Amino acid sequence: WGDLSLSQMFTETCARVPDRLGLIDAPNRAELFEGAPRRLTYAQMDAEVARYSAILQAQGLGKGSVVATQLPNIAELMLIYLALARIGAVLSPISMAYRAAELRGLAQVADFDAYLSIGTLRGQPFYAERLEALPPRTLRLGLGSGLPESVTRIDSLSADTPPAPVAVSADDLFAVFWTSGTEGVPKAVPKTHNNMMASSLGAWRILGLPDGANILAPFPFVNAAAMG
Repeated sequence: WGDLSLSQMFTETCARVPDRLGLIDAPNRAELFEGAPRRLTYAQMDAEVARYSAILQAQGLGKGSVVATQLPNIAELMLIYLALARIGAVLSPISMAYRAAELRGLAQVADFDAYLSIGTLRGQPFYAERLEALPPRTLRLGLGSGLPESVTRIDSLSADTPPAPVAVSADDLFAVFWTSGTEGVPKAVPKTHNNMMASSLGAWRILGLPDGANILAPFPFVNAAAMG
C-alpha cells in the first residue's frame, strides 16, 4: 500500500529503463485483429500512452469518466489502460465473449461515459452487433477498420497537443471489474490504484521475479487476476 498511482509507477519505469522492451504483442495478432505484432520499448509505450491520453481528453473524457473497454489481448489494450489511468478515468474491462444482452445489463449498472472496442474480430463484425446495447449518451470509440459510421476511430488519430496533467491519487478509483456471472448476473467490483498494486506487488514478491523479468500473459485482461 503506498502513495504512487499506477500511472506514476509507469512513468518512473519509463524514465529508468526507456530502452528496455516493455510490451510484446501476441504472435497471432493479425488473425485476431489486424496488423503485424508490435514490440514496444518503455519509451515507445510512454509516447503512445501520451498520444492516447491526449486523444481521450479531446473526446471529452477525464477524471472520473467511466470507460468500458471490450478488447482482445493486443498491444493497444495495455496502452489504453495506461492512458485511462493517466487521465484519471475509470476503466471497466468487459469480456470479449459478452454480446449485446450482457453489455446492456452492465451499462445499466455502470452508466458508461464511453465504450471502446474493435470493428472486427477474426475477420467478422464485432462492434456493430453491440452498438444497440449502448445507452444514447455513451460515447462510441473504436480501433481498427470495419467500425460503424457512428463510432470514432482513435488509433489512427494524432494528438495536436500533449495531454493535460491530471492529479491522480493512489486511493482514486482505477477500475470497475465484473464477476464472471456463474451464479447470477455479473456484479461490479471497484478497485483503486492501491488495491491493484497491493495484490500485484505482493504476488511479484512471492514469486521472487527479478527486475526486467518477462511474463507470458495469455489470460484475457478483463479481470483483476490477469491485470495483476
